[in-house]
Amino acid sequence: VFVAGPAGVGKTRLLDELRLKVKLERMVWASGQCRAEGLEPLAPLVDALSVLVARTPDEVLAPHGPVLAHVLPRVRERGFTPPPFTNPTQAQFKVNAAVAAWLTALSTTTPFVLCIEDLHVADGATLDLLNHVIRSLQGKVNAGVVGTFRSDEVDRAHRVYNTVDEQKAKLLTLRPLSRGDVDGLLAATLAEHQLPPDFVDGAYAATAGNAFFFIETLRFLVEAGAIVDVAGAFALSSSTAPSLPQTVPELMTRRLSSLPPPLLSLAQALAPVGRAVDVQLAFALGGGASTALYEQIEQLVERQLLQRAGPRLFFANDDVRKALVDGMGDDARGRQHQKIGALLEQGLLGATPPSVLAHHFGRAHDAAARDHGVDLYLQAAQQAVAKQQLLEATQLAASGAKLLATSQRADKAAKDVAFQDLMATTSVATHPPTTVAAVEHLMQTWKHIDQ
Repeated sequence: VFVAGPAGVGKTRLLDELRLKVKLERMVWASGQCRAEGLEPLAPLVDALSVLVARTPDEVLAPHGPVLAHVLPRVRERGFTPPPFTNPTQAQFKVNAAVAAWLTALSTTTPFVLCIEDLHVADGATLDLLNHVIRSLQGKVNAGVVGTFRSDEVDRAHRVYNTVDEQKAKLLTLRPLSRGDVDGLLAATLAEHQLPPDFVDGAYAATAGNAFFFIETLRFLVEAGAIVDVAGAFALSSSTAPSLPQTVPELMTRRLSSLPPPLLSLAQALAPVGRAVDVQLAFALGGGASTALYEQIEQLVERQLLQRAGPRLFFANDDVRKALVDGMGDDARGRQHQKIGALLEQGLLGATPPSVLAHHFGRAHDAAARDHGVDLYLQAAQQAVAKQQLLEATQLAASGAKLLATSQRADKAAKDVAFQDLMATTSVATHPPTTVAAVEHLMQTWKHIDQ
């Protein structure tokens, strides 16, 4: 099942309820999240499948272990060694087949639900393998696949719709709340409330029925003292006239401005990392592990700006994270990206893929650091080519070429040719207009050299 809808319509909230039901049914919930911060191809599925590796008996894993070890570190930790594939296309075919066979076998002993969020920013390899898994698990009663995506950020030709069009998956499109839905939501969240109908009408109109926008507006008004607890029932404050935010960015700005300075500073230090932040990295960015830092993280969790999940912290909503990043200012944001890139490159979290490092150094404050980002983009694109991940290679090369255009480095012309040549090759099958543009760019470059 794919759950689709615009941002804030309630996809994550629906998944929360589904996850609870799955666990109550004693099934395994294995989830991963796609992000736009330079993740390696397949990273969301690697996260999710690693949960299932831990629940797989040796006898079920053994027939598929060597091939699975090619993409799953948790399988290598169990003693399997990947075969020496020399052909990337053959490796992809073998991995797809092994994942499908393993999950099919696992479903007979361990019921599970595989969930991948935010597929609108998924890499091509993740979408291809996920679609293969969906096709392979058809008719398996003890296994399910759930994906979410923002329907207003992909067109109908996007690969996320492939298995829907093949009638192998169902599409559930969420709509904004109705006025009646809002009354039900208020009854569930603000029990025994005494909010006037005209105020609720105004809040509904301002938020256009967007569930996230409406709930965050209520939370902002409670934090601001505009909605108060009066004898066990929530009501409008008699001393504070409520002013309703008219847009999500306005709401985020006003809510974040009410944070105590130490909490706002910590939240902004973490936001450029991305929606998921490793706790160890959070400590490094927050000045080191301390009682005060623990307390600040706990306060951000209590305010529902952050969530905890194992060794990671997650921003509860990406719109909140983006508002924090936008509010930093160019210099502060660039310095923080540069600091994050340096910590990761130094090995704080082990080996970090060049695509992730490129994301941060490419947004760094110093020109030299951004030039380093150019090199990392080229390295990441070349690695993607070697794995036959052509769409990812094209996207990484395009990002590197765009960053290079702002550089004054001495080898700028040579780097530009490298990027354009790579895009001209990789985009033939993935995005022909890019091929045309890259070839035209190269012709102009060669013409200039000849002159």
